Amino acid sequence: MLLDLLLIAGAVVGSITPAYANDDANAGLIRAPLIRNEQAKNFLRRAITENKFRKREQLVNADGREYLIQVGVGTPPQVFNLTLDTGSSELWVPSTKCQKKVCPYDRFDPARSSTLKQSNEAFSIQYGSGSAKGTYAEEAITVGTATVSNQKIGLVNNTKDILGVVADGAVQSNGIFGLGYPGLNSARGVQNDIPFAFNLMNQNKQMDRFSIYLTNSHQKPSIDSGGEIIFGGVDETKFTGDLTYVPVVDYHIEPHQPVSPNVGQKNGTRQGGTYLYWTVAGQGVSTSKNYKHTPDDVVPFVLDTGTTLSYLPSKIVKGIVSSITSPKKATFDAFNLVYRVDCALRKNTQDTVHFQLSTSKTAKTNQPMDIAVPVSQLVIPIDTNDAATATSCMFAIAPADESDSLSSAPTWLLGESTLRAVYAVYDMGQNRVGLAPYSPNGNGSSTNTTTSSGAVNGGGQSATASSAGSSSSVVGDQQSGEQPSTSSAARSLVTLTPYVTTLFTLVYSIVFY
Repeated sequence: MLLDLLLIAGAVVGSITPAYANDDANAGLIRAPLIRNEQAKNFLRRAITENKFRKREQLVNADGREYLIQVGVGTPPQVFNLTLDTGSSELWVPSTKCQKKVCPYDRFDPARSSTLKQSNEAFSIQYGSGSAKGTYAEEAITVGTATVSNQKIGLVNNTKDILGVVADGAVQSNGIFGLGYPGLNSARGVQNDIPFAFNLMNQNKQMDRFSIYLTNSHQKPSIDSGGEIIFGGVDETKFTGDLTYVPVVDYHIEPHQPVSPNVGQKNGTRQGGTYLYWTVAGQGVSTSKNYKHTPDDVVPFVLDTGTTLSYLPSKIVKGIVSSITSPKKATFDAFNLVYRVDCALRKNTQDTVHFQLSTSKTAKTNQPMDIAVPVSQLVIPIDTNDAATATSCMFAIAPADESDSLSSAPTWLLGESTLRAVYAVYDMGQNRVGLAPYSPNGNGSSTNTTTSSGAVNGGGQSATASSAGSSSSVVGDQQSGEQPSTSSAARSLVTLTPYVTTLFTLVYSIVFY
């Protein structure tokens, strides 16, 4: 990610007055169901067939965003369906100052809220060919039964090529709900902009983590058919085995230099870094068909719920696809920079793609955590909404476009196609991520304890880790292929001030001036 800035400033926590209720009678958790944006399928299927997918993938809040959360803005709350995005940290919604033709869905009405504190601070964010502009404000934000007052948000009064009109009655993304670190906002030169989840933690230390699971659209409809986010704990009924924790990687920021992740033997011990993304240390990729890539050192893997596909260096993606699709060959689509695969691959319930994570930021470990993603989950239909009837399909792991960055470092971004295989706990208090295989019929009940069924030792591994020389494996339930949504704010163009325009392309090549 390339970010040009005039200065870096620390973020300051604003005033918070949360009102809590026990959504879960046993654990006091704050729960919110996630909604699937089914219009993502129609829009991005059309984008692929018209060779416009890569252009739209650069748009943060285009029509394709899949996982939405209902958020109340103001007092009384005005409800918006916002994209759940661990790859960005902003929260913005359209306001009534935005014309209906460019903000066609619900718009926030300042006159209807008794808690709004408006300001003259400009809000401006640009995504490739699209943009959103307005002003910052402070407002009460409600998720589930938790309300945070004086939350900094963007009230958008103009958009371009972002909020397209969809079919009547369809659920559509109408803004962004960022769950990245506050450092992302301060790096953009925006002061006092602490994301909702971190504000919640600052007020109530029991809310020091949030957990997420993502389901597919072919499951039986229910209140949580898109998944769920829980603030303050985990739901053991949605995963099997023990959570394995890995540390979050922070970043070294130096004037006039690209941002550098503090990971590996050389840089992993650097002190004083800034947390930006939910980045963890990766140490390898492999498939069940004998392909294996092991980097010389650990590399940064970014976990991003706002991006449908997973993006890896091109040579690695080619190796993965070649091994999985053999003897039938996949075709590389040079217009959209994705691989076209045989739709029959969706019936492959035996093979998996593996991502190995290290429990150390400084070196590989003999007991890496292994995320195993079923190949059937990585087949995305193009010409229909259903992989079972599709005749044209694409692979959900794509080569990263390194030309978008000034950094020579490779891109490793694990999006929804990978994250659907896991139950993820984002621990803000201890700067770590806990992962376990997602299952709709898991271990037990909801809990607000830090670990699931096992304690965590100082190395960040589960106390019930597998025997020496093996890895703790995270294997997700078999899920059908999904249509892609657009990428996260980590891949967008952002206007910081009227004089500073920045290109967000890769997650670890941010240049500061």
